[in-house]
Amino acid sequence: MTNPNAPHPIWTWSFWKATIERVLFTFLECYFGVFLFSTIDFNVFTWNWILTLGPALGAAILSLVKCLLAALGGNPGPSVANETLTDYPRVGRTA
Repeated sequence: MTNPNAPHPIWTWSFWKATIERVLFTFLECYFGVFLFSTIDFNVFTWNWILTLGPALGAAILSLVKCLLAALGGNPGPSVANETLTDYPRVGRTA
């Protein structure tokens, strides 16, 4: 049973930490996938870096939307697999 006084998962730091990780890795995977598989003769000085950013930004935005829809759909985190997020206490300096 869930606590009715607990904040919605979308307003917790653990949700945003997991969401940022998913969005960032989706961006990097798509960016380097386009980068590696779209050319045979690669030259750093003539590569059109802006065209590579388009698909990567699109994939990152779709990943963010998926995370938000998963959480708003009732999941406890940004995953559609009902993954549970846990905040562990920090160890070390607290000041």
